[in-house]
Amino acid sequence: MTDESSAEPGPGLGRVAARSALVTMGGQLGKIVIQLVSVIILARLLTPYDYGLLAMVMAVVGVADVFRDFGLSSAAVQAKTLSRAERDNLFWLNSLIGVVLLVVIGAAGPLLALFYRQPELTWITAVVGLSFLFSGLATQYRADLQRRLLFARLTAADVGSPLVALVVAVVLALSGAGYWALVAQQVTQFLANLIMVVAAARWLPGRWRRDVSMRHFLKFGGNLAGGSLIHYLGSNFDALLIGARFGADPLGLYNRGFQLLMRPLGQLRSPLTSVALPLLSKLTEDERWYAE
Repeated sequence: MTDESSAEPGPGLGRVAARSALVTMGGQLGKIVIQLVSVIILARLLTPYDYGLLAMVMAVVGVADVFRDFGLSSAAVQAKTLSRAERDNLFWLNSLIGVVLLVVIGAAGPLLALFYRQPELTWITAVVGLSFLFSGLATQYRADLQRRLLFARLTAADVGSPLVALVVAVVLALSGAGYWALVAQQVTQFLANLIMVVAAARWLPGRWRRDVSMRHFLKFGGNLAGGSLIHYLGSNFDALLIGARFGADPLGLYNRGFQLLMRPLGQLRSPLTSVALPLLSKLTEDERWYAE
């Protein structure tokens, strides 16, 4: 059974593209505002040391961010057809990846604590690992919404989840939780996003199907993940060196300044990919619409 939501190219696709781009850009602007508000509020409630501890963890375990998706969301979005069995198998693959990353990251906690000489990192790393599990569970729900061009629902989840996480972080920071407020913010955002995209997509996965080949999805995703890994290493090596050489306080200051500059730029760039990929994938065999 093929994907029932695969729309045929037509004159209305241009209007869908324009509307989707506006909705996604509006959502990204909302996320930027939430990010700025988060930095302004939490920077007054927490110390650079608190930020530095989380940055130490993310500079290393963040490499798992490349593998939690493994390019399988893009593989699903760009596929000409996607059967329900293929979608279900992709869900279980991403969920398995999330479980593996949770275990690996938890085991890496003591090593990070030893490397940075910060014993707090053992438990911080273990808890942060939950975000990879939640993200793995949400991956194919997000891909499904993107494939079906339901960008309003996806945007609502992408804006609502960091807002919920910010509220949780502020409450914990006011109660004196320190760096745990930032850890809770990280994990809560992924948990809230999972709940929201499941509610928006309105489907539950079926069982794993052995008779459905996933090789072409894994090949596509593996190539994409390899490129993302190279980009990640180049973008985060500075944080690793600063944390190892100077400690949590200088890294916390550096991290806040870097995020204030680069995260808004990245969020403005991402709608181009999230909207363009599913739309252009629907036109791969119709050169007329590319020409027009």
